[in-house]
Amino acid sequence: MIHEGREATYLIQQALLILSRDACLERRARRIPDPIERLRYLRSAAGRPPSRALPWRRPLVVAAFALFFVCLPPPLASVPHAELSPLRLGRVDPPPFPPPGDFGQIWKVEEDADHETFSNGLRVENSYEAESEPRRSYLAFAASDPRPESAVTLTAPAGLVFHTTESDELPFEPGENQTLQRVSAELLRFVQRHRSYNFVIDRFGRVYRVVPEDQVAYHAGESAWGDGRYLYLDLNLSFLGIAFETRTRPGQPVPDLTSAQTSAARALTEMLRSRYRIPVADCVTHAQVSLNRGYRLLGWHTDFAASFPFQAIGLPDNYALAPAALYALGFHYDDNYLRLTGPRVLPGLALADRQIANQSAKLGLPENSYRNLLWRRYKELLAAERKAAGGSEQDHARRLALGS
Repeated sequence: MIHEGREATYLIQQALLILSRDACLERRARRIPDPIERLRYLRSAAGRPPSRALPWRRPLVVAAFALFFVCLPPPLASVPHAELSPLRLGRVDPPPFPPPGDFGQIWKVEEDADHETFSNGLRVENSYEAESEPRRSYLAFAASDPRPESAVTLTAPAGLVFHTTESDELPFEPGENQTLQRVSAELLRFVQRHRSYNFVIDRFGRVYRVVPEDQVAYHAGESAWGDGRYLYLDLNLSFLGIAFETRTRPGQPVPDLTSAQTSAARALTEMLRSRYRIPVADCVTHAQVSLNRGYRLLGWHTDFAASFPFQAIGLPDNYALAPAALYALGFHYDDNYLRLTGPRVLPGLALADRQIANQSAKLGLPENSYRNLLWRRYKELLAAERKAAGGSEQDHARRLALGS
């Protein structure tokens, strides 16, 4: 009852805000030609208290109060309990995702203790390989009916997460050759100690396996992704981590990668997709999957925020995909995320926003109430995933902290 009262209070506040501001905000927004600035303006204005944002409209707010009670939909207290259950939100239509794509046929040509070579020219160095915890089974939840009962149990890697190491960058030129190699070696030793990634691609394009694919690398932290078939949580267990020795700058449209890194990444991605039958939709960047649970925000980490060269790697532009954390799990994105990414991610964010609007309208609920239900469902799914993965809460906390 307390929860329902709070929801009703929130509805009153939101209705008053909408009645007094929306028309004015829309008129002002239409005058802003740049789509990012327009979205920033609308999101910023929507977060202001009504008395500060539009003090001259207080009389209109008061006058609208009576109209509000006439038009107010039934309070949440009158909505059937089953409809409010986080596990009974009804089936959903996931936003569009590309088909799995051609996995190709790539095989291992030779191997020894130090390296492996593959039929597509990929060479993987094993000199920094480190033992980690075994990759346990994990749950993948049906995207159209995300409940613990709809989950399937998997053990093989389901996707790839691309990272930047955020390590020191020296000029990539012949005069820095020895220093470049020393810095790369120091980075690899650090990654080895912390089991941070499954693979690292240094600036010379050399591919190093650090954590074997059948073991867990602590690369993703709090994270989630969906591909139209399944929702995945805690991607350390379900996705492999590939890190590039480079940095990400805010709003960066083109990555600071060498041509050798791009070529090596294409070959590595081809091999892993072939070996584990990984769909193209499950090859994503850390910025697309990283979560801040404390603030319910997407993008706790923003490496490759909008600069990953998907097409050069042989993948579709997955920045256009809707992040599952937004449309299925109750998370938001903020102005800082837009600043760090830029226009390239706007189609995916807009798709997620439309999905929220459509699903909340189908249930007859305000969008914020619907997001709260999704958030409750996220916690249910997360509890089920951690129970299936085994281990104590301290184990989960340690695994996530190492990847954060």
